[in-house]
Amino acid sequence: MANRLHKLLSSCLAVLQLWVPAALLYLSYPRWAHADPFMDAAKQGQTFGLGILPDPSKLGGLDPNGNVQLNYKGNTATIAPQDLFPDTKNTTDPGAQSTYGKDAELKNQANSAVQDMQNSQSGTAKAFQALMAGATGFPHMDMSNMSMWDLTDQTLTDAIKQATSTDCQAVTTTTKTTTITHIPDYRTCERIVFPGSTCKCHHDYTVELLGYYVVGAKGMSAGSINITVDLKTGQVTGCGGGSYCQTEGYGASDPPPSASCSNPDKGVNKAVSYFQPYAGVSISQYPNCSNNFLVSFSIWHSSKNTEWLHTGTLVVGMYHVEDNGWKCDPGCEIFLTNPDGDNFIKPKSYSCTLGTNDNCEMFSGSQFCQGDLTSTNIFSSKGISNLCEEVTVTLDNSFNTGQMKCWTDPQGEVHCPTSNGDQTDTCKPLEDNPACIYSSSDCIDGAQDPESGVCYAFNVVYDCGQNVLAGC
Repeated sequence: MANRLHKLLSSCLAVLQLWVPAALLYLSYPRWAHADPFMDAAKQGQTFGLGILPDPSKLGGLDPNGNVQLNYKGNTATIAPQDLFPDTKNTTDPGAQSTYGKDAELKNQANSAVQDMQNSQSGTAKAFQALMAGATGFPHMDMSNMSMWDLTDQTLTDAIKQATSTDCQAVTTTTKTTTITHIPDYRTCERIVFPGSTCKCHHDYTVELLGYYVVGAKGMSAGSINITVDLKTGQVTGCGGGSYCQTEGYGASDPPPSASCSNPDKGVNKAVSYFQPYAGVSISQYPNCSNNFLVSFSIWHSSKNTEWLHTGTLVVGMYHVEDNGWKCDPGCEIFLTNPDGDNFIKPKSYSCTLGTNDNCEMFSGSQFCQGDLTSTNIFSSKGISNLCEEVTVTLDNSFNTGQMKCWTDPQGEVHCPTSNGDQTDTCKPLEDNPACIYSSSDCIDGAQDPESGVCYAFNVVYDCGQNVLAGC
């Protein structure tokens, strides 16, 4: 059956190939030629071709609800748009839109996604790991001294001169020219992108106090009591279970925190609460921008004080936080995704060498804790606080010492280098030479970690050749 259908379709296509050109010719002929037998055959071919082609308007369309309808052999299939495009309404990640324009939160999600992909064994993750292996395999070359920038500067200067000239004319001239030919002179060097005995990672963030509220409350009751206070005014709005409630020690900065509830262009504004309670007192609702700065104190009956029940002191600070996440020195980037390093970068110890390593710190008279930052703490499993501004990791490495593998340069010369660990770069003279242009680099065999894909030693090729004139 399938073979017969295949033959039928092949015959139809053959007929179309034969008669459609004739049909087009027929349409362009004058009317007196219609009686010609060839033209009649062409007209019949055109009619046949139109007859076997389906009407696109009958193949499908949209129903009143916006669903796609497909017609096939007398049957109609209805497909909802969300079935074709499941994430059209952001159903799989409702929080993604909330991170728009917030650099720190986007970096936080990106770092988390990278860690998940690095640890996964799925096909998608393996493809990602292969791409990352290529992306991390570069030798950190400095190209600022390359001669091509001089040509760029001159080109821009000439363009500006032409654009500002007011005395312009078009002149056509014929000249004999010569061709510039480049004669390459390839030179090689070795670069080890390796941190040595320590790695340093830096947490880039700033915290600024924008305003604060301070309040206490008390109420009269023989049992439990719940006091609600509007921090914007310092007034009690609820006195559940008590016969008398009032605030005490209320104060606010100028401007108050509620004036900073709108999201800034960069970073985030966060309401941070710090509470020192007496025994038997807690906060049942912390104030923030979402609840219009209403705070609820819950106090239960104390046998030591059956009449007046006092709260502690609540300080609510509004902070502007810019958290740009963690960055590590060249050669130490593995710690951004794996605090345990890899087969080359082997950590022995971790220490906070700048900033505090405490869970919380006082900023402008109010307590700010590491959980109030927006980035992921990459060293949380190593006892390092996210408030720490610099982490020094002591390494136990011998990767770049001893005999290195031999390699052959483009001229056929074999190199078998050795290293005592103090030579990490032989490329500096070529890098500083404006006549030399970076050409390519390859990871030295055995210098790429099989798990992280990071390369720590490179063969680098520079072209220090010259341009010569050729022509007549």
